[in-house]
Amino acid sequence: MSSDRSEPFRGPDPFDEYEPANRGLRVYAFGPSQGRRGGNHLLLEVPFEELEPGPIGSRVAVVDEDYEGNRLHPPADLNHPDVVRNGGFEPSDSNPHFHQQMVYAVISNLLRTVDRALGNKARFRAAGTGTASRLTVRPHDMHEPNAYYDSQKVALAFGQFTASKRSTGRSIPGKPAYTCLYHDIVVHETTHALLDGLRPSYMLPTSVDSWAFLEGFCDTIALLQQLTFQEPLADVIQRTGGRLYSVSLQPELGGAAGDTADRNPLLSLGQQFGEAMGTGDALRSAIGTPPNKVALQTEHKPHQRGAIMLNAVFDAFFHAYVRWTRGLFRLSAWIPSLDGDLHPDLTRRLAADASQLATTLLHLCIRAVVYCPAVDIALGDFLRAMMTVHVRLDPDDRDGLRDALIDAFARRGIYPPDVEAMSESELTWRRHPDSFVLSRDVVRALRAADAAGRHDRFAEEKLKAFCEEHRRELGLIPDVPLQMSPFHQAIRFVGPELDVAEELVCLVTQSVNVKGKGTVHGGTTLIFGDDGRNGRLRYAITKRIDAKRQRAQLAWQNQAMNKR
Repeated sequence: MSSDRSEPFRGPDPFDEYEPANRGLRVYAFGPSQGRRGGNHLLLEVPFEELEPGPIGSRVAVVDEDYEGNRLHPPADLNHPDVVRNGGFEPSDSNPHFHQQMVYAVISNLLRTVDRALGNKARFRAAGTGTASRLTVRPHDMHEPNAYYDSQKVALAFGQFTASKRSTGRSIPGKPAYTCLYHDIVVHETTHALLDGLRPSYMLPTSVDSWAFLEGFCDTIALLQQLTFQEPLADVIQRTGGRLYSVSLQPELGGAAGDTADRNPLLSLGQQFGEAMGTGDALRSAIGTPPNKVALQTEHKPHQRGAIMLNAVFDAFFHAYVRWTRGLFRLSAWIPSLDGDLHPDLTRRLAADASQLATTLLHLCIRAVVYCPAVDIALGDFLRAMMTVHVRLDPDDRDGLRDALIDAFARRGIYPPDVEAMSESELTWRRHPDSFVLSRDVVRALRAADAAGRHDRFAEEKLKAFCEEHRRELGLIPDVPLQMSPFHQAIRFVGPELDVAEELVCLVTQSVNVKGKGTVHGGTTLIFGDDGRNGRLRYAITKRIDAKRQRAQLAWQNQAMNKR
């Protein structure tokens, strides 16, 4: 680590005369050991904002300190004219300013994606003041091969470590490696932070599925995000002969002596991390695991159980990709294979279609989170949320995603609780049968608080009174206090016919202490539509604390405790 504690250099403000819409910043699409191959040196266009050295913006603050608060490197000044002209710092695993730039750019790019999907700004966990928090990012927090999200500090911590003597790929044994330079790991950990803001109760010890969903969802977002970048996507399509779902790539030298096939970098999470660690294996993969209807019955580790959901989502993606591109191959008279080169025009068209499909599925997954239960999620609940959102955005299922998702989840034994069949009509959340409404002044207060990222006591008290009045109909048990989420999210979806769905999502939870056994959690996600006059309740997605839920949660808590 550098011991340089000098102040960052400064120059004239290049944005004095105008304020651009975007700021171009260079990042690794995968990681440093990929070199420049396959579009690995990527220029991201992130939303422009005024930055302090760090960089520190309105939602992300990069602070180059260790876990004890000791400053390690001077902060990067992304406003310096030389930096601006070059599109940020040149990718380099030895330049800490680039490390700082990369985490800021990757996180900002993900935030733009999430904001577009929700139609509003996503927030991180509320700080103790009751206001929306800024995410702190420490790119060199520790000396170990690790990265994690700290919910108490609302911070991401990335580690540096020494590459194993058995390191594979381009990693040099015994040399420094940095988890902040692995694009997929940065997105994975940032998604943890975003999920903690959207559904803070998912970290409660309710079931193995709740923790498995956290890991599986973060993996899914990380890999789908990579599939939206057309330059690396086109390289992979070219080297797989159009078979994007192939585990390996065609050797770059056409099979010359000593040249070996590379693993498909778009579909493996933590591949370069595994190379530096000496295992040569990715942490998780979106492909390579055949469907198994009984796997969930024996797999109880969160990461591995979440990987089953990851594989199901990507099974659906590849099914839709083949369906979308079959006509292109037919028109070009090309049979997908690993032999030979695709025509450049066909490669570009396939990359554009695959990127569009990945973006559609990525937005669907993000939107579905707000239609998930407030607490104690099951993996099958996520499928129901995706169905509900997609039916509203694409009633005719023109992209074939609903059919592909249902089939993929069924083949891997992910069955939602309390459904009679794996059919579209059964899987879609049912509208609430009662015509409950929130008054217009409450809706306006909640929307204003959401836009300002602040807590509104008037709106919360009115919302709480609504829940108290309709406890039974909302699946809330009597005589147990209600915990209202400090923030309530206004979302805005635009469908294929440019119709707009504006809704307000509110979370209410309950906790019951079972003497001598543990605490059981339940609650309801309330989704109100805005018809211009008031907020009409559309959905009440409930996890009621009944006897069955109490037994299940206490049994899992007891099992988890015995394994420690």
